[in-house]
Amino acid sequence: GHESRDRWKSNGGRILVAVLGANAAFSSVDPSTGATTPLFTGPADFVLGLACSTDGRLFVINAEIDGISEVDMATGEFTTLVTAGFTVNFGQDVEFDHEDGLLYWAAYNADISQAQLYAIDVDDPVMNMIGTFANQTSALAIETISPV
Repeated sequence: GHESRDRWKSNGGRILVAVLGANAAFSSVDPSTGATTPLFTGPADFVLGLACSTDGRLFVINAEIDGISEVDMATGEFTTLVTAGFTVNFGQDVEFDHEDGLLYWAAYNADISQAQLYAIDVDDPVMNMIGTFANQTSALAIETISPV
C-alpha cells in the first residue's frame, strides 16, 4: 500500500502514460491525486507500450519504425534502438527486468501472425529471441520477489 507508494515518491519516480493519436501525447500521473501533467508530444502516432529502466531511460514500441525507440524525456525526441525486421502491429508490450537490466519485448510479428518474446540489452541493442507463444499479448510483467 502506502509504504511502497511513499518509497516510489522518495525515489523521484513517475508514472508515465502515452495516449495514441496524431503524435502520441506523453503525460505523468501523480499516484496520490490522479492528476496528470502533460510532458511532451512524441513524433510517432502509434506507440504500443513503454518501459523505464532503473536509470530513468524511457523506451517505447514504435510501430512507425517497426521497432523500439528510446525517448529523450527532456525533448520528446525518439531515437531508434532496434528495428524488428518485421511488421510490428496489434497486441504487444514491453517491460524492464530491473534485476538483470534487460528490456523484454512481447512482440507481435504481423508478417507471420506470430507472437515472439525478445530480450534486448539497451546498451548493446541486439534482439535475442527467447521463444514464441500462441497469440498476441495485451500486457507483459516481470515478477520480482523481494526478500522478506
